[in-house]
Amino acid sequence: MYLRPIEDVRCLLVDHHSVHLTVPLLNKLAESNVSVVFCNERHIPTSMLFDLESNGMQSKYIRGQLACQEPLKKRIWK
Repeated sequence: MYLRPIEDVRCLLVDHHSVHLTVPLLNKLAESNVSVVFCNERHIPTSMLFDLESNGMQSKYIRGQLACQEPLKKRIWK
């Protein structure tokens, strides 16, 4: 198994129903500015976890994505 330091990770994509993550791990990921994206059974992203306190850039990106027109949002998620 290859282990990577949390500091080297920007985003964790969880795309399987049997993945188990602990709250301490999720907190550590958030504190380290690692976004966690959860996908449904069709492999479509359905939710995202990110640190609200320490990273203003991520919330800026999210606001920008929310402001996009619906056709662009559908293409991006596809």
